[in-house]
Amino acid sequence: MSKVKNSLKTALPFAMTGMFGCSEMPVEVSTESNLAQGNSITGVGMANPNPVVTQNWGDLPMGREWGSTAGIDIDPVDGNIVGYERCGAGNFGSGVPINCDTNPVNPIFKFDRMTGAVLANFGGGLMMTPHGIDVDRDGNVWVTDFAGNAEGTKGHQVHKFSSDGELLMSLGQPGQTGSDGAHFNQPNDVIVGPDGSIYVSDGHNGQGMITEQAMEEGRARGDTARIMKFNADGTFENVNGDDTWLESWQGGGDEGSCGASVAPHDGSSAAFWEYDYVASTLTLDGLGAYLGLPKAMNEGELPNVGVPESVTYSVETLSASGTDLVVTIESGSGVFWTFEFRKAQSRPPIVGSWKLAGEGSFRVGPTALDGGWFSPDAA
Repeated sequence: MSKVKNSLKTALPFAMTGMFGCSEMPVEVSTESNLAQGNSITGVGMANPNPVVTQNWGDLPMGREWGSTAGIDIDPVDGNIVGYERCGAGNFGSGVPINCDTNPVNPIFKFDRMTGAVLANFGGGLMMTPHGIDVDRDGNVWVTDFAGNAEGTKGHQVHKFSSDGELLMSLGQPGQTGSDGAHFNQPNDVIVGPDGSIYVSDGHNGQGMITEQAMEEGRARGDTARIMKFNADGTFENVNGDDTWLESWQGGGDEGSCGASVAPHDGSSAAFWEYDYVASTLTLDGLGAYLGLPKAMNEGELPNVGVPESVTYSVETLSASGTDLVVTIESGSGVFWTFEFRKAQSRPPIVGSWKLAGEGSFRVGPTALDGGWFSPDAA
């Protein structure tokens, strides 16, 4: 996996608090194994606690037969079974193509866990080839649609449904692939964390990208092999408060002052983030999104250039503990801005709320990490 994305906004949120500001359950672990002896991969030599197998479980509607499937889950709210079948396709529509586009029946089923009776059936006309499924703690059903139709109007999306089948959210652009934060390229599974954060494994065609050369060739083709993380509402946001440093062009007066951020740098526009840990870059897609200060952009410094739709930072340091992050950006030719962040909460690397680390935590110089031209300590 080469990328961690937040094509949803991190409703964690992956909030960058700390622009250049004006102020500054126990877990028990046992070493004893209770696993039965035997091969845990093949199952040979291991006891079978459920020796009875019921073939073709679940009562499909009249005229429906099980197509291929790769997804089933249990609703944690009521214990019922949720799964899908690919609209009668036996093997991705070999021979005469059959899929959920050419045969737009409802692919997703909710079954009574005791009787197999259908409690809900939904999702028809929306997908091409469902692939992964997850039922979150509130009973919402998430399904990835990993293939696109010929017309480019369906597929390469992640859909969220209520427990009774109402479409609540769709991530990605229907039928369109891409490697940025707003697109998927064959998303194959999804899971929702306890805090509502959404994780998508994107890049079914990238499963063979296991060497540096293969990854380089795959990126050139536009393939992906990444984990994308989104907020519960699928977004990135800047959380600045009222103590953000404002320059004169932001209404901060001739000498600058502290105050509330102004649009489009106030988090009012939707944005997405993407971390490419092979290239060591962190990209924000969305008008006005930024890290540190809303001044240093790839094309130059605001207000001398227009506000871009996307900005990419080089990740110089991301500590193993995930608490310290140093990024740089070349804002025009030979002008490097450096921002040091410290995570406000302890979470996995890149994910969490970050704030500038304190004195000297941002600087400007002729090379990455250099502060020879300007640093708050020397000002």
